[in-house]
Formats: sequence, structure tokens, C-alpha cells
Amino acid sequence: MANSSPLTNWLTNYIEDADSDLGSLQVSLEGKPVRIILKSILEVRDKDNYTAVRLAVLRDHPEVLGLLLGGMRGEADKLLFEMVEGVTALYRAAQQGYTACINILIASVSPQRRLQLVLERDGGGWTAVTWAAVYGKTESVKALLHPFLPEQRHDILKTQSNILRTAIHNAACCGHTETLESLVDCLPANKLVTLLSMKDAIKHTPLELAESMKHHSAAELLRRKERAATQETILESYKQIDALKEENHQQAKALEEAHHKIIEVHEQSRQWAEVLMNRQDNMQKMLDQLQIYLRRAEPTDVDGDQEIEDYL
Repeated sequence: MANSSPLTNWLTNYIEDADSDLGSLQVSLEGKPVRIILKSILEVRDKDNYTAVRLAVLRDHPEVLGLLLGGMRGEADKLLFEMVEGVTALYRAAQQGYTACINILIASVSPQRRLQLVLERDGGGWTAVTWAAVYGKTESVKALLHPFLPEQRHDILKTQSNILRTAIHNAACCGHTETLESLVDCLPANKLVTLLSMKDAIKHTPLELAESMKHHSAAELLRRKERAATQETILESYKQIDALKEENHQQAKALEEAHHKIIEVHEQSRQWAEVLMNRQDNMQKMLDQLQIYLRRAEPTDVDGDQEIEDYL
């Protein structure tokens, strides 16, 4: 049996009453340990297994949702990832186009898990972005993708359902042209070209799906966006090639200069070697001449011996 409390029952009634005064909830929390009371509210469920957070989302009461989650950031992750009736609270907000609730739900998850929340898939492999795409909720798509970097948006939009369809596939299949444009415009050209070439389980690209369902405006949008993205990707490739050529040219120029420097140093070394060899030759010649001079300067006893022989 699901738990309930007077506080939760009161809050449920408050949420269901669109004319309630938010100040009454704020006053009820004054002077009390807010974090403790909020945590108790978050954990209690009604007879349908709904928490106060889910009820606030279903009734589109972002002011209540913000009050409930505002002091619980990082501590409500388990609740926000919880599947009830096969979906998270974020799915419901995306499906209904409750953008203010979407912003609060994403901001209330610990930063390192925000992308994971948006990437969470239901039993059919749909993400919150897929739900928004199917129901044509353009503002939901923008709210779900805006907090993330282009690379992370690519990770979200390349996620495929159980029949291998992306959010772009589903928006194209349903003919939601405005939503489709929001999806394709949030990606850089090279990433978009890749996504538009992805095929579902029946081997259809998003463009082929739009054409088969006779959604002419969606098909025309995809053709136009694909042409522009392809051209931009090609131009960017040429720029990268030119940049590589310039880089290679600079490297070749540096190598040539280094080569000339090596030749110059080698030539200087050769000249110094010649100088040293010439000096060595000169020194050898000087030594030879010195030896000759010394031999000539040595005293000989030949004349003295002859004189002795003559005397005898």
C-alpha cells in the first residue's frame, strides 16, 4: 500500500488547485528544517504511486516544482530517474511541452548526471527528446538540448529507439516541420550530415520517411538542410586541407632552412678541417726541417781520428 501523510495530501490538493497561493506553502516551511521536510515530501506517494514532484510536473506547476527541488539539488537524482508507468517525470514534461518544468528538472539533477537524465530511454527506446519530437513540442526540444554542448547534443540526437529511429526520424515521420528544424539547427554541419544519413529498421533515412508519409514541407526542409550542411562540410574540408597544406609548407620551409644550415655548418667544419690539416702538414714540415738541422749540428770525430792516425 502506498504511503501518504496529511502534508502530502494537502500538497496534492494544493497542486491540483491552479488558484492556490504559493505563499501558503512557503509559510508552512518557515521555521522548520526545510531540507528534512522537503525530503519527506519527495519520498511520500499517493495512491497512484505519484510523488509530489511528479504531480507538480503533470499539473504544470513549475513554481511548486522549483520550491520542492530548489533545496534538494544533487539529492533528488534517484527520484528524477525513477520510472512510473514506464516513463520519468522529464518525459511527461517533454511530451506536454512544459518547458519551465523541463528546465527545473534538468537543473535539479547533479551536474555530472544531467546528460544521463536526457539520454534515459523508456521501454521503446525513446528519450525525452524523442517524446517531444513525436508530439511536435518545439519548445520542449529547445529546453532539452539548450543546456548541452554541440558534442553532447549529437550524442542525444544520435540515440536510436528499438526500431533504430532517432528523434529526427520521428519528427520527420510525424511531419512536425518546426520541431524538425529545431532539431537539425542545433548541430554543426558535419554532425548533421551524419545524422541525416542514419537509417531506421526499414532502411529509411529521415528524408525518406518524410517523403513516404507525404510530409512535403518536412521533406523539403530536410533536403535544404542536407544540401547546406553538405556544402558547408565540403567547404570546411577544403579549409582544413588548405590549412594542412599551409602547415606542411611551413614545415617544408623550416626543414629546408634547417637543411641549408646543416650544409653551412658542414662546410664550415670542412674548412676548419682543412685549416687544421694544413697546420698539421706545416708542423710536420717544421719538425722534419728541425731534425735535419739537428743532424747537421751534431759534432763528428772524423777529423780528430785522422789526425791521430797521421801522428802515429
